[in-house]
Amino acid sequence: MWLSLARFVLKHRFTLTTILLISTIFMAFLAKDVEMNYQFSQIMPKNDPINIEYQNFKKQFGDDGTRLMIGIQTDKFFDKDFFTDFYETGKRLPKIDGVTGVLSLAHAFDLKKDTTNKNFSLAPLVQAAPKTQAATDSLKTALFALPFYDGLLYNRNTNAYIMGVNIEAEWLDSDKRVDVVYNILAETDAFAKRHNIEMHYSGLPYLRTFRATSMLQEMTMFMILSIVVAIAILLVLFKSWRVVLFPLANILVGITFSLGLVVAFGFKMSLLTGLIPSLIVVISVPNSVYMFNRYLKEMQEHGDKNKALEKMLTNIGQTIFFANLTTAIGFSVFAFMESDLLYEFGIIAGLSIATLFISSLIIIPTVLSIMSAPKVRHTKHLEGSYAIKLVKSFEKLILNHHKSIQVGAAALFLFALFGVSQMQVRCYIFDYMSYESKEYKDLKFFEHHFNGVLPFDILIDTNKKQGVTKLSNLKRIEKVQKIFAEDSLFSRALSLTDGFKLATQAYYNGQSQFYKLPSNMEKSFILKYLAKTETGGNNDLLQAFTDTTQRIARVSVQMADVGSDKFDVVLDS
Repeated sequence: MWLSLARFVLKHRFTLTTILLISTIFMAFLAKDVEMNYQFSQIMPKNDPINIEYQNFKKQFGDDGTRLMIGIQTDKFFDKDFFTDFYETGKRLPKIDGVTGVLSLAHAFDLKKDTTNKNFSLAPLVQAAPKTQAATDSLKTALFALPFYDGLLYNRNTNAYIMGVNIEAEWLDSDKRVDVVYNILAETDAFAKRHNIEMHYSGLPYLRTFRATSMLQEMTMFMILSIVVAIAILLVLFKSWRVVLFPLANILVGITFSLGLVVAFGFKMSLLTGLIPSLIVVISVPNSVYMFNRYLKEMQEHGDKNKALEKMLTNIGQTIFFANLTTAIGFSVFAFMESDLLYEFGIIAGLSIATLFISSLIIIPTVLSIMSAPKVRHTKHLEGSYAIKLVKSFEKLILNHHKSIQVGAAALFLFALFGVSQMQVRCYIFDYMSYESKEYKDLKFFEHHFNGVLPFDILIDTNKKQGVTKLSNLKRIEKVQKIFAEDSLFSRALSLTDGFKLATQAYYNGQSQFYKLPSNMEKSFILKYLAKTETGGNNDLLQAFTDTTQRIARVSVQMADVGSDKFDVVLDS
């Protein structure tokens, strides 16, 4: 069989090379449209109950990761010039394509009681940039009189302030995400430069963008470095640039097919599929070395090029077939996993390795057939090289001291087994960050001043329409929020109760001591006002924290990235 295959390949090598070239051009055409996956990889199976519950949550309340967080720490926030520039910067951000709104202490909203129309009106607290320091101080007093924003937009104890920038969800799932995030950063970095302060960035849009762009850079770097190392090894081994060319051609074909397959299957480049190009290099080089070494050995023995190529394909073709087959099967097993991330990796890796084997059988014999016969210096490594001597010394050691080696291997195995028993699983969502990177330090800034940026939501089913507006249930929800307030791992919780407290304060003309849940009598008046109040967009608390029937209440907090080992303990508590 292998002899027949070898003769077929050699007989039709130019036709097969042409077909391979056309196929590669087609895959390159597809590969130009490869897209990065800007979402966190879907590791959990689609039919997992927790995943189903999360998808239902998103349908009901929308995407939970559309706000980019910008943090600053300064004691001059309410200096007129600083506050005015901060306000004007926030006013410019919604003009950026993809930005839907901005929320900060300088862009906060307040409920105002309208006794004429018996409703509340939602209006920005800062109507225009203050002209004097006295006007700025007056705004400071008004802003700090709204407990609703305390712990959400500012930390008065540490002089830390947040600006939240909302981005359209569809932009975040495309490559337009990078442009909108960088445009926001350009505007805010310019503000930071003007006032000589440091800006801190976080939130899922920023972290996902950083992850995707860093993944693309690292994938490119790994691929280039692996190719450079492969070229260096081939040059040291064979001492010929010509010999380097056909493994390099084989590598480029393999990488092109792997990227083209990603597009052909409708996938996006993920953390795992991004490793496949480097994997192609690792597998391609041994294929080339095995085949070229066999060819040189045959040429050294009889000097007949056709016979040498036939022997090479017959013997080494079979060897690399089984080597590539077992590797392809090993990676293809992931395609049977229920995780989308592993499924995509298994499909692309398995098919890419299979394609690499086929291209090796076509490219290498074709190139060797048109190359001149090897010279003596090309075959020197077959005899007396350091590599050969090293292998022979290992062979001698194993044959003469096999019992000692077996005992040593058993001892090593037991030591390794002990090491495995001491392993601890500790994963962080942002494991890919360097502890020295600005992104990681910014994340810690938000954890220190606002206790984290990771969304954590609780849904409370009252089992009754409009059950969430019942005062007894509002008090129970408030108790749930107090549980989180006692844990430093969580930010201040936000729910419908905060909306009712704000409405109560507004009903009593903004007096801060009335920021509380209403009594039953007060609630009936407040609900009449709320029923006539038109709110919308990012400020519709009713829509954000309950379903359309007002049966289910949502309590939303943010938490620190505590790691998988601590998370279960925190969740249980």
